Amino acid sequence: MLSRKIKNIVIFFNGERGIAVYSKLVKKYNISLIFTNSVKIKKKFKGCKIIYSKNINNDKFYNLLKKENADLFISAGFSNIFKKKMMMLPKYGVINLHAGPVPKYRGGSPLNWQLINNEKNITLSVLKMDEGIDTGPIIESKKFPIKKNYDIRKLHLIANKNFPFLVLKSINKIENMKKLKLQPKNSNHYWKQRKEEDGKINFERFSGFIVDRYIRALTKPYPGAWALLNKKKIIFYKAKVVNKKINGNFGAIVTIKNKVYLKCRHINLNILKYSLQGKKISNFNHQLI
Repeated sequence: MLSRKIKNIVIFFNGERGIAVYSKLVKKYNISLIFTNSVKIKKKFKGCKIIYSKNINNDKFYNLLKKENADLFISAGFSNIFKKKMMMLPKYGVINLHAGPVPKYRGGSPLNWQLINNEKNITLSVLKMDEGIDTGPIIESKKFPIKKNYDIRKLHLIANKNFPFLVLKSINKIENMKKLKLQPKNSNHYWKQRKEEDGKINFERFSGFIVDRYIRALTKPYPGAWALLNKKKIIFYKAKVVNKKINGNFGAIVTIKNKVYLKCRHINLNILKYSLQGKKISNFNHQLI
């Protein structure tokens, strides 16, 4: 039976997902180079052969990577989009770790979006990279349930724990020339990369259930779900759905018996953690916008 042998890997990453994958792979494969555009990663892996750049798609780094003569590139939470000539360098192509099911959740912030959209599961996907964005063949994928009150930090922990094993299975498939699953060519489902301004809560449109999911999906290390209180941004990091009756319009925030509540459509929230530009308020009775 025909097979390949992958020996030399270049890995591209900026955070914990890449660290987890690197730590697993380095025990079995030669990681000849780490490529990052994160200063923190550059400092953390100071003893390794590591390249730091904000843009990989220039002639300098193309020529550098060409000399590596890599069998495989792995993009594990890396922010740059690879141009075709860069994807052509490794013998067996580039694999991309995408934390969402494709084609349904192509694009940016897939874990956040799956939580916001009240999906029952998250899906981790390992894709063979092509010229599209998250359009390549599926090498491996696996579902994990989103349990009650999971927040984005929990979903990242699940992803970081399981991606290394999915990558090992993917490399095995590539080495053994297994047939990959193609995505539908006519699908065009893309979600945008979320920004801080996208976290503003629309009290007239969102139910309390949606506000709760926003808070869980955008809590630290993300900028948080927020509203304006006296022209200052109040950021919510943790809440709990409650059946308590609260007077006022949607977006009213009040203190009742030393507990902070937020009035929303259909169901209200008990706010457990928040910040107001560094200030602590002991007694709320305000309307948020």
